[in-house]
Amino acid sequence: MEYSTTDQPFKEPFRFQTQQQKSLYTKLKLLGPGPATFYREACSLITPPQRFESTTHLVAHLLREIESSVRRVLLPYDYVPPDACQVCENRPETHAKQIEAITQSLKLDKGIQKKWKEIATRNKTFNGLAAMAHREDLSYPREIDSSFQLLVNTFEEVFISILAAFEKQSTHIFALLNTLLLKEAPSKKDLSHLKNTIPHNDTTHRYFFERLQSPGWLDPLYQTGFFTPPPSKEWNEELGRFIFSLWPPAQYLLRIVSIESTQQTILTIMQEVSDTDNPFVQRTILQIVQTFPASLAAKLVPTIQKWIQAELIQSIEFTQISNLINHLAQGKESKTAIALTESCFAVLRHRESYTESWDYEKILSTNTPLLIKHSAIKTLAMLCHRLEVEVYENHIRFRNVQESDEERLQKEAQEASTKSWQYIIGNARNKFLPGMHDLLNLLVVTLWQAAEQAVQEQIIPIDTVVSLLEEHPGRIFRRIILYLLSRIPQDSLEAVKLYLMDRALFDDSDVRYEYGLLAQTGYSLLSDTEQKQWLEWIETGPDCPSYQEQYEKYYHKQPDDDLVQQYVRVWQRDWLREIEDGLKDNWKERYDALVTELGPTEPEEDFPIITWGSPAREPLIEELRSMSIDQILSYLQEWQPSGDFMSPSREELGRLLTGIISTDPEPFAEQANLFQGYNPIYISAVVQGFTEAIRNRRTFDWENVLNLCEWVINQRYTLAEDGVTIIYDPQWAWSSQMVANLLLGATEAQSPIIPISLSAKIWDIMKPLTDDPDPAQEDEVDEEGHDSAMEYATRAINSIRGIALHAVVNYALWQKRQDKHEEGEEDFHNFKAMPEVQAVLERHLDTHIDASLAVRSVYAQRLANLVALDVQWIADHLMNLFPQEVDQETLRVVTWNTYIIFCEPYNNVLALLREEYTTAIERLGITKQSRSITENPDYRLGVHLIRFYWSGLISLNSPESLLTHFFMEASDVLRGQILAFIGRVFYETGETIPSEVIERSQQLWNWRLSEAQKAPSITEYTHELAAFGWWFRTDICPDEWGLHQLEAALVLAGYVELSYAVVERLAKLVEPYPTQVLICLEFLIKGDTMMWTTSTWEKTVRHILTYALQQKIDETQRRAKSLISTLALHGITDFLNLLPN
Repeated sequence: MEYSTTDQPFKEPFRFQTQQQKSLYTKLKLLGPGPATFYREACSLITPPQRFESTTHLVAHLLREIESSVRRVLLPYDYVPPDACQVCENRPETHAKQIEAITQSLKLDKGIQKKWKEIATRNKTFNGLAAMAHREDLSYPREIDSSFQLLVNTFEEVFISILAAFEKQSTHIFALLNTLLLKEAPSKKDLSHLKNTIPHNDTTHRYFFERLQSPGWLDPLYQTGFFTPPPSKEWNEELGRFIFSLWPPAQYLLRIVSIESTQQTILTIMQEVSDTDNPFVQRTILQIVQTFPASLAAKLVPTIQKWIQAELIQSIEFTQISNLINHLAQGKESKTAIALTESCFAVLRHRESYTESWDYEKILSTNTPLLIKHSAIKTLAMLCHRLEVEVYENHIRFRNVQESDEERLQKEAQEASTKSWQYIIGNARNKFLPGMHDLLNLLVVTLWQAAEQAVQEQIIPIDTVVSLLEEHPGRIFRRIILYLLSRIPQDSLEAVKLYLMDRALFDDSDVRYEYGLLAQTGYSLLSDTEQKQWLEWIETGPDCPSYQEQYEKYYHKQPDDDLVQQYVRVWQRDWLREIEDGLKDNWKERYDALVTELGPTEPEEDFPIITWGSPAREPLIEELRSMSIDQILSYLQEWQPSGDFMSPSREELGRLLTGIISTDPEPFAEQANLFQGYNPIYISAVVQGFTEAIRNRRTFDWENVLNLCEWVINQRYTLAEDGVTIIYDPQWAWSSQMVANLLLGATEAQSPIIPISLSAKIWDIMKPLTDDPDPAQEDEVDEEGHDSAMEYATRAINSIRGIALHAVVNYALWQKRQDKHEEGEEDFHNFKAMPEVQAVLERHLDTHIDASLAVRSVYAQRLANLVALDVQWIADHLMNLFPQEVDQETLRVVTWNTYIIFCEPYNNVLALLREEYTTAIERLGITKQSRSITENPDYRLGVHLIRFYWSGLISLNSPESLLTHFFMEASDVLRGQILAFIGRVFYETGETIPSEVIERSQQLWNWRLSEAQKAPSITEYTHELAAFGWWFRTDICPDEWGLHQLEAALVLAGYVELSYAVVERLAKLVEPYPTQVLICLEFLIKGDTMMWTTSTWEKTVRHILTYALQQKIDETQRRAKSLISTLALHGITDFLNLLPN
């Protein structure tokens, strides 16, 4: 992550035009944001179309600034300037002498030194930067011509070389920083060194500020401008998006902020950097303000509120804000804390993620209790306001509200039912209904808990709380008031009587639960007259017409008189239950009689839902297990679903039945015939139970099971009156599919689970299924076959005809296994011995009969099986499987794609399909590719060819070679994927790979490397070369050969895949090959431009560097030190301690 120089984001990210530009910009960022920005702007100016006539002069000035910055930072500490002229006191050779000193210290050759001087110093033989920047007359600005382009190109070439050398020799910078860190406070000279001779990059700043301890540096650093501006977002070419940098001073400021003398300066810094959208800076401010005294912290709250309102705050910061709210409340800044809390609520209510809902809940649950302690009335008022807003927003959420409607809708919202989203107030378990009303639930629970806390802790009296709640009309507020009064009725007697004697509340079902709670605790406080009035309301009874209306609406019939009277008695019992302890004489007797007749009142549940998907289903499962088959049949016949929302259904009962049969199929198999005539849902469940029993390796008798299957088929297929046309009953489609699945499972088992004597019966059931209309061809809307092979295969295995044809192939294999087992003759069977199978297969190959792509995918998936059954039949029908006609292209492509994805490369299939393999190579890149590499036909084609090459069936580098043809036609990405596949096989197989396979693979790699080395541009080979990382990770790859190939790949591509594993292998090879290992490691680090991967290699790289530094070979030591320097300048400073002090 890098610095930018402005808080304003770029209107459009600038993209460098050449690799040289990008490389120099990256290296200049190691010095600081200034030189890098100057260079980026210079590149922008010279990129067509040029916006200014004076572009050459502007660019030259920018490049002069860069040259000056580089000189200042790279100048050796022991440099001695030339003596001044005794006449004019100038030092005319200073510039050149500095260049000489720098190039000598970096051990750069004389050619670089000469070019640098030509660029930077005034001379008569070369138009340098000074000459290009200035004009000595009033003529037009210089144009962009060949001399200007030469100057820019030379500048880039020179400074890439200079900075590359500096990158490898920069450890002295960290030594200087260590010296500065020892000082309690800096001198002017120290600050000058820090500002002018130390690179201003993320690494050096982090190194310095992570280690700086003394508060004596704070004010000098602030006055020198080291804290502002904070880094803003910058476009990152590698990631293709904007990124933010960390703010290096953060750790230092957090370390010293607890020191009182630093707090005013730090507050000033926070105020100056607070106008930022950098989340790292925001996070630092949020951490720091919690250490400030609350009075200081409050000064930054308006800024934090702006961040919240602009939705710049991420989830992680809301935890910090929650802590800040508590800090403010405890520091007597309650007004500010409440304002900050409300700002959070106003923004979070619009966000829908679970994380942000959690933030909302955390702020409510964590901060409200403390706010109540310090400012109860204002906190309750804030919560009431937020709840009122949320109730209204919930009411209008699906409406297009006009301004003229707002007042009416406000009143509607207040009186709308709240029972659906807040079932009861005062739920002790604090469970909330999931869904769109979460925020409402959270607010309601928080409000009643906060109000109860304020009263119970005697912060404010209950009458004050009730009055505050009464300022907000609406049912939800009335419910909260009723609940609070029920908790301590004796403290607000008048309010209790007022609410209990309100007949509208008595009749309001929405507040029934909370009103009942108040009745339980407050009835005894009523006068005799009031109690009498209350009992008269119960005597009068409920609103029977309303009950009758609701009953008819729900059940589509009128309730009889007995049912209505029973409803009245239940209603009266439930109300008397609320005042049970206060009942006297005949009312007590009357209540006891109702309980005896009707049973006790059931307790109110939070949100009662009982289905067979709940724990309540377990007893039913056990009950079904204990039943006989006859009892189960009776239960299935008598049981009827209620139709209530989320109530048990036949499908759920069927699932229970499937589970029971799957574990104990035998008794059900013996009486399977008895299920004939039952609902198709139950029949499907029974058949599926037998299928799952096969998977569970359970055995059972098949005779009656097949009888049931045959009966199902007869329900699905019936003849019309003409005796020819077949009628398909749709309600038996699923049952028929379950039958097809059962036959598929029964015939695919390797060990016989079904007697061969039943083969004729099985075929009689299977045959009609192969002509089922499912799948319908018209459902396959993708006329060009762009859907993936997986899609067609999925359609096939989820359709009756598709499953049945799979079962036909299984049936043929089953027959062949049975005959081979009995007769011991390997080659006895082909399709001539199974004409019924041959007829079905040929029928569905006829596109006039069956043109379904899903069905065609079955042939492709089972091609290897079909070859094993009858190779000659496949040879005779290749043109049917892969039709050559233009109008049959889709069938051909779907068949091929399905085959190549689902089938392994068998040697006996290659001879049959060589022409199709050739055609597939010519079609590379045409087929729509799946997201999953293993479902990509082009990738799978490469895998097939590699395996054929390993087995010796195809050669390399011959004109007719399929593999050579493939690599010549495939894209770089695809070639890389295939070479990576080889590496994965090496890794997964290990030492069991035959030597000839390794030799062939090496020959393939040598060919591909030589092709890349001869190519005019390496861009078409980078993925292929990078795939060598997969080879090198495995010990099968020969050490010396592997190191040479790795270096060659890195030289060309700049990186390899699986770099972490490559570094681990390099660590194993460092002792026999230290210099080669360091060369490869240098390339790997150079290729990791973001240093995100390299930072995870610490242990392995430390081993390599430690060993290399111990060697007496100068070249090995030099490379190790160079790597440590490069890593340090890129932010990985942990290896500096390997060097001598």
